[in-house]
Amino acid sequence: EISLGLVGSEMCIRDRDLMVSNALRWAELTEDKQEEWKQYRTDLLNLSDQAGFPHNVIWPTKPE
Repeated sequence: EISLGLVGSEMCIRDRDLMVSNALRWAELTEDKQEEWKQYRTDLLNLSDQAGFPHNVIWPTKPE
């Protein structure tokens, strides 16, 4: 028997990991942009802390 919660959480974590691992040219970013990206990565890593995880999560907005 497959636990749908586990499958859902694994898919959510996989998607999060893909987003977190996105390479940036860090040195080319301003300090403000670096801070935006730091917060975005932190928010992604904290997805599993959300009460609705894994079925109802609020994905952070990717910086431009």
